[in-house]
Amino acid sequence: MVRRRDGVADCDPTPVIVPIVIGTIGQMHGLVLVRIPAKKSSGTATYGRCCSASDNPLGSNARMTTGEIITSFPGVSRTALLAGATGLVGSHVLELLLADATWDHLVTVGRRTASRRHDKLEQRILDLAALDAVADLPHADDVFCCLGTTIRQAGSQAAFRRVDYEFVVALARAGLRLGATQFLLVSAISADPDSRVFYSRVKGDVEVAIHKLPYRAVQIFRPGLLLGKRSEFRLGERIAMIAAPLVQPLLVSRLRRLRSIQASDVARAMVRIASEAPRGPNVFEYDAMMAAAGQ
Repeated sequence: MVRRRDGVADCDPTPVIVPIVIGTIGQMHGLVLVRIPAKKSSGTATYGRCCSASDNPLGSNARMTTGEIITSFPGVSRTALLAGATGLVGSHVLELLLADATWDHLVTVGRRTASRRHDKLEQRILDLAALDAVADLPHADDVFCCLGTTIRQAGSQAAFRRVDYEFVVALARAGLRLGATQFLLVSAISADPDSRVFYSRVKGDVEVAIHKLPYRAVQIFRPGLLLGKRSEFRLGERIAMIAAPLVQPLLVSRLRRLRSIQASDVARAMVRIASEAPRGPNVFEYDAMMAAAGQ
């Protein structure tokens, strides 16, 4: 459930240089090539900026939300299932879940384990593509999906789609089998199933696929450029991170959604929203994530 707040100004005094800079950065690392709505949107719910259903890959039922969430779950202990725990966002989610009394059991799944040890942490090394064949995973209430790679890192478009689409959908289906009622996904601001950019199209396709599954709540987080210390070097993203402080002040009005964001803030937003479990699907972009993260 989302509380509405009306009266958001929607002027757009954007300099011509901004789209040019954004497009250049996007071509370098494939993350921020997006379609900007040409007209003011009426929105479907929210306390801040929201997009119309026609601009939303998830359709008219998905709320574009940026604000106050009314708690839907009582304060009982739950079990979380986390994929991508060693990644940029996932590593922060891991620490936050371990520190939060809302969850008394955390299970991570993936090809490698984190170096972290904790009494309520259970780490499982397994092939995410074969999750349906794993019979001994425990019950889960909330599934956190922080999986993600790049085409360059994966080696091919097919390998990229395997991680960012097939693994994600397999995790979501496994979560349902384990009894989960909430699925939280890190997507991308450029997600669009109709995009001509392969990266953006895959992100849009996976959002649509998750939306079709019978979860009580689906929470989708769409960051722009993710800031933070990565374990691997990515030249394009490093260049974009250097340019981000110069571009950020120019991203106003409708372009605020393209702003770069700290991975730790995305993680904080995910954990807060998960604990409150608003019925979904809900889509969180820059302003929504910053608000949920307490920034």
